[in-house]
Amino acid sequence: LGGQHTRCGVAVWIEPEQRMSRRRTGTAAGTAVRTHDVPLAQQRDRRRTGANLKRAHETRAAAIAAGAGGDEDVDGGVELALPRENERLTVLLGRSEDSAVTAVALWATVAVRLGLDEVVIRTDPTPTTFMHPTRAALLVDRASSAVLGRVGEIDAKFLHTLVPGVGARRAGVLDLDLDVLNDWSLATRRSDFASVPSRFPSALFDLAFVTPEGLHAQDLAFVLRASDELIEDVRLFDVYHDDGLPAGTRSLAYAVRVSSLERTLSESEVGEIRENLIATASALGATLR
Repeated sequence: LGGQHTRCGVAVWIEPEQRMSRRRTGTAAGTAVRTHDVPLAQQRDRRRTGANLKRAHETRAAAIAAGAGGDEDVDGGVELALPRENERLTVLLGRSEDSAVTAVALWATVAVRLGLDEVVIRTDPTPTTFMHPTRAALLVDRASSAVLGRVGEIDAKFLHTLVPGVGARRAGVLDLDLDVLNDWSLATRRSDFASVPSRFPSALFDLAFVTPEGLHAQDLAFVLRASDELIEDVRLFDVYHDDGLPAGTRSLAYAVRVSSLERTLSESEVGEIRENLIATASALGATLR
């Protein structure tokens, strides 16, 4: 992923095949072609047509080199823009215990090793043919909104086509766009600078919120973490669904760690941070459970 990839386009002109009535005579040096049997007017027409086509293709090649694209008519023919082709890495997890859960765990390990920062999982509105329609999601860079890949499970029908007789089972899949991952403007990296640890003890507490299903757990964690400079970490540790909760909601529980570089935080200061976090979550439609 550290290298630079350079792509270039090459436009090649191929002379149109001369299909004409002609007589060939063999010589010691090879084969000589005589075209005097073809009327001169017909020869001129063919040369003119070939020259026109060549100029059209040269114009098209210049447009491509200048960054133009799309579909257009060229002398009665239609030239179609090529689909985007990129380098990808697709990992299929086929052990008996593998599923979307293990695929997400694999992605978390890869993201840490690559030094990625704030990659969130989003619902895929247009899942690919080989991904499960409801057990697959997009990997999106929060800062650039670039799609880094997909994670989830293989569609059962596709899996049976790929491996006949595999039976009823799940298989995890991680599909990554290497072109995007190699572009640091799209795949945001964590800062190389480490935070100075406090020599004073941290304060820990948990918060559980009843949130709408449409509110992403990672988004809520990011907002909570950014709400106060004394917050070191906000980590999701439980997702709870129950019939006792209002319809269309679930419970998200977070572990919060706060500290100061200058002093040990008092109970009142920790309580004030806690109340601010509750107010911040409330602005996003979450209520304290």
